[in-house]
Amino acid sequence: MWSNLYQDMSISTSSSASSSSPSSPTSSESSQSRDFFRSPEDLSSQSLSNSMSKKLEEVRYQKLATLLKHFGAVLEMALAAKSTPIKPGVRVIRGPDWNWKDQDGGEGHLGTIVEIGSADGSKMAGSSTHNPKDVVIVQWDNGARSNYRIGYQNAFDLRVWDNAQIGTRHPAITCANCKEQGFFGFRWRSTVDGTDLCNQCYMSDKLNLSHPHRRYDSPESSGSIEVPPRNGCRKILTRGILPGAKVVRGHDWAWENQDGGSGNMGQVVALEGWENDTGRSVVKVFWPVKSQNYNYRLGHRGKVDLKYVPDFSGWGDYCYPDHLPVVGKPDTSGMSHSNPASATPSQFVIGEWVKIAVNASTLKVLQEGHGGYNTKMSKFIGKVGHIHRITGKGDVRVQYLGEPLEQHRWTLNPRSLIKASRISVGDTVQVTEDIDLVREKQPGHGEWDENMQNLLGKTGTVVNVYADGVVRVDIRGQTWTFHPVCLTPVSKETKVEMKTGLDRTGSAKEDAELSQFFKSCERGQIEAVAKYISTLNQNRVDLKAIRKGLQRAACTGSLPIVKYLIERFPEQVDLKHQGKTPLLVATHQGHLDIVDYLLSVGAQLSTNDDFGDQALHYAAFGKQATVVEFILERDGFDINALNAKKCSALHVAVILGLPDCVDALLKHNPDVNLKESFGDTPLHEAITQGHTTIFDMLLNVSSIDLTITNGRGFNPLHWAALKGNAYALKAIIQKAPEMITLGKEDGFTPLHIACVNGHIELVKALLASEGCNVNAKDKRGQTPLHSACDQGLYRIVEVLLHNDFGADVCCRDLQGNTPLHLVLAREDDPSAKLNQPLDVDPSILSQVKKALVKDNLQKWIALAILLILNGANSTLRNRNGHTPLDRVKDPASRTLIYQKTVEYTSEEIGQFTTGQSVSPRKARGACSRAAPDPSKLVECTVCSEMVYPCKFMPCGHMVACEECSFRMKKCIECKQTIDEKILCPEMDSTPSHSSGDVQSTSRLRDLEAKVQYLEDQYNCSICMERKKNVVFLCGHGSCSECAETLKSCHMCRKPIAKTINLY
Repeated sequence: MWSNLYQDMSISTSSSASSSSPSSPTSSESSQSRDFFRSPEDLSSQSLSNSMSKKLEEVRYQKLATLLKHFGAVLEMALAAKSTPIKPGVRVIRGPDWNWKDQDGGEGHLGTIVEIGSADGSKMAGSSTHNPKDVVIVQWDNGARSNYRIGYQNAFDLRVWDNAQIGTRHPAITCANCKEQGFFGFRWRSTVDGTDLCNQCYMSDKLNLSHPHRRYDSPESSGSIEVPPRNGCRKILTRGILPGAKVVRGHDWAWENQDGGSGNMGQVVALEGWENDTGRSVVKVFWPVKSQNYNYRLGHRGKVDLKYVPDFSGWGDYCYPDHLPVVGKPDTSGMSHSNPASATPSQFVIGEWVKIAVNASTLKVLQEGHGGYNTKMSKFIGKVGHIHRITGKGDVRVQYLGEPLEQHRWTLNPRSLIKASRISVGDTVQVTEDIDLVREKQPGHGEWDENMQNLLGKTGTVVNVYADGVVRVDIRGQTWTFHPVCLTPVSKETKVEMKTGLDRTGSAKEDAELSQFFKSCERGQIEAVAKYISTLNQNRVDLKAIRKGLQRAACTGSLPIVKYLIERFPEQVDLKHQGKTPLLVATHQGHLDIVDYLLSVGAQLSTNDDFGDQALHYAAFGKQATVVEFILERDGFDINALNAKKCSALHVAVILGLPDCVDALLKHNPDVNLKESFGDTPLHEAITQGHTTIFDMLLNVSSIDLTITNGRGFNPLHWAALKGNAYALKAIIQKAPEMITLGKEDGFTPLHIACVNGHIELVKALLASEGCNVNAKDKRGQTPLHSACDQGLYRIVEVLLHNDFGADVCCRDLQGNTPLHLVLAREDDPSAKLNQPLDVDPSILSQVKKALVKDNLQKWIALAILLILNGANSTLRNRNGHTPLDRVKDPASRTLIYQKTVEYTSEEIGQFTTGQSVSPRKARGACSRAAPDPSKLVECTVCSEMVYPCKFMPCGHMVACEECSFRMKKCIECKQTIDEKILCPEMDSTPSHSSGDVQSTSRLRDLEAKVQYLEDQYNCSICMERKKNVVFLCGHGSCSECAETLKSCHMCRKPIAKTINLY
């Protein structure tokens, strides 16, 4: 619109200028400029009088002024929607219109803007290329350098990852998580509680993930961009020149031989700022050649001194790419925080009162793409309506008063709205009679109280309207908090009726006196209380007011007031106000003298509130250890009383971490094994909360039952393993070492639970404990190694395979799956995504990356290699007849697994044939077993060797060894068909030998067969001579010579569109 206007104006002025010579007088120029505002009809009409011409001129000027005013509103919106400032040095990732494959190294890889194109396309200083406006040059961390669009041809290739490198800083803001004041980079402010986060903390998922935030791109920016809650949003892992990366000289290197010479590699130690001017704009690098650290530019003044070595980029935090600004693209969702248009759908709920807070021209712009603009909308600007519903796009449907309803209902952009209240302080309002509506709306807005049933339909006076719209109402001297939807302003007619005595609830004088009575009870003003009581008509005493005054006095610790009221109204001593008796309130507040007095005049310790809590519960909730001890010395209470959630006072004290209260309770022998509604005992709660002192107190109780389970089937030891509480786990094992082998209903032992949850210190502690079975099986036949492998926990697997513990690497579960089956099966699992930086052995990871294994498979292939290097057998078949390798479809992964299996097997054969001893690591598992236990050996009926027998199913006979039973189809004992042959974990088909001779001829034959199988997989299946070195897109392959003549795959007959060479 603006460009068209400028274009029309330029054409008109140029045509006017061309009609006059350079030497034309000033009066002629003035005449030409006036002609610009005239229409052709005006120019051709010479008969108009001078006065009429002047009036027409004035009308035209007024029209132009109106037009410019409208454009001014549009311009104001455009200025609020400005893009993030871009300067050389800004760090970027690929953006929404990226179309350049992996020039950047892949999604999430970082680069730096080093040049910005000029309007005339001229070269910048030091640049070798001509770059037009809206184009930038990016130096990627992998060393690549190219130009990218930031608005050119309306395309945007980049997003800003960090702008700390150009000195963006928020000097007066402190991060709520890391407490850094004046942090660099983006500022993220929660729209819910107003807390600020720096960019690193925001991207690291600190604080509440369900809060929407506003992004401030610079401290001086007048606008802020709202982004949705992080929970559920897309995340990507950042990679580049980050701590841990290996680097060499880059494009802007200017430091001679600081690195020890061209080609030498250094390692990034940290990201730092340049003094106080910029943030994260330099990197500290350690050069092993010189054993020294030096700092280098990474965005400082638009320079990048380094590039990372391929396959050795550093791993950064995850980031939310859709929350980051697009380079060069104005974000029209961004408005000033003080602007009424800054409200967002997440700030509104159905039923709230709102109003349009922008003018008609701004509303017209905002409505584009949000239901459109209708001129009738202008009539509702400033009027209050309620939210009828919120659309799937986040637009707000607002219903205004008027008939018919559908003509007073509009779909509006939430950024045009602000919260409003049709209720003001001093207004008279009526509570709705719809109890279901009140119950629904009150949670979070004053909460629901059963006593509110008595308020339905009643009227009161508004004493406060809070910022979130919640209303505080005084009804007969008692204030209540309501959701605004529950209230209706009382009309003038109704007020007149109230003043004339109709529907009267009490005079203003009575209400004032009652309000003063409550205040006097709180402040302990005995004379004022006595004066008020003396004026009451004893036949019409408001006992609810007496109970309220009594409760307020008990709450504030005014013993004289409590005594005075109880003496005159003794029947009120144990009655409730808002669900609580005076005794409960006094115990919670710790007023021991009032507690003592109330008990002496008949108050009952067993009286509970509406939630089942008794005086002992209240004393614990109030953290009043002295009151707890006082109550425990009295009679008439049940120390094991449970509230509505089945919590005893001991549960409450444990959860709140009150050792004094727990100690006092334990002296009176409570039931320490009571379960609350979730089945947790106090000991479970102590483990959850991490209260070591309280845990020790409970563990030392003689009646404690360590085998009792909670609602999810966890006993205290299981619970400690689940929660990662090492202190509790070690203490329970020390007290009851036999529990270390006790499994849950599903068979999970404490070791299973610690492994599957990644608690490595607990795993080590359990394995170091006497009696721990590293190969214990659950109900599915899986060991802790199975569980750790299924979760992809590399470091846990390392610990389990350690020589001191020796987990069976080839143990099978009930489905016949080994740990290797579970690891390699994850390729088909859509949930097997890369969800954290790879915490694996660097040497293995390097091999995996060099083999070009896909990113989302690297962790699993590295784990598979670890298993193979510890004796895992990739040829074992499960009950479905599948080997681990049958699930691997990625050619690079499959080739790497083959290579590692061959290397390991060849090494084993070499050690056997040369008589070398097998390393302890490789002498473990089902593939390389220790010497057999003679007591478990039986004679094979075929070869007469003493062996572990193979079990035939379904008959169950064990009459032959594994080798002899290999070709059997029927049991030689009962002649029944064999459906399955079960190989026991400890089974070894070799006969018993001396302890020094643990190898056998059959073992060698097994290894030879394994090598032959792998060679068959490697060899071309056409010529059977040459190695397979070409793979087709279908997954099959052959040697290059045979592939030359093939037009379709010889295995699946699919056309061969492309071949891939294997190296």
